[in-house]
Amino acid sequence: MSVARPLRLKRLPGTAQTEADIQRGIVQWLEVSGAAVFRIGGSKRRSTAATGAPDILACWPRSRGLFVGIEVKSRSGKLRPEQ
Repeated sequence: MSVARPLRLKRLPGTAQTEADIQRGIVQWLEVSGAAVFRIGGSKRRSTAATGAPDILACWPRSRGLFVGIEVKSRSGKLRPEQ
């Protein structure tokens, strides 16, 4: 299994981005790029997603089914060992 290095996004000065803000931007970019996008556990209520599942799953069907899982964290977010 290949694990990518975390991507650090620059934020605009004077703005605080929540994980939800970051996820929205990622989902918009993925959809524009032609990916089928699935958000996992996007509710504030307890999620039924498996522990350690990524926040976003994306698949590009026209590229032989390229499949990507993305875990989103804000600057203050903590990555759990199962993630």
